[in-house]
Amino acid sequence: MQTIVKRLDPEGRYIAGILDRRLCIQREDAFYIKDLRIIANRRMEHMVIVDNMPFSFLSQLDNGIYVPSYCGQKDDDELRRIMAFLLTLGNVPDVRPQVQKFAGVMRLYAQYSNATGNVAEFGASNSELSHPSVELEM
Repeated sequence: MQTIVKRLDPEGRYIAGILDRRLCIQREDAFYIKDLRIIANRRMEHMVIVDNMPFSFLSQLDNGIYVPSYCGQKDDDELRRIMAFLLTLGNVPDVRPQVQKFAGVMRLYAQYSNATGNVAEFGASNSELSHPSVELEM
């Protein structure tokens, strides 16, 4: 993950941090949930999650961008496309409406929900927030 971030943001100007598994909530069913509420010094309307596992950001669907897994395809430009979009968010007061227009995660959620039944249970509830707050430096 660090390699990808270094390539996308070599000067560290745009990507403030990575929520890796150490900072995720692991559920009994082995799913890892990324919960932006643990980040103490950032507001929800200023954060975006980019992940190849949509259930990772079910706690904050409006902040999530799904990126398909990279499997070595030479023509895969998904991260470049996402980075170009992320650069447009610099002065936006609330990224969530823009993320939804770009990513359509709510539609993805609805499709998954219809296919599998209720997936709301995958989200992390307030009681499951077991990690202490962290602060991101930038």
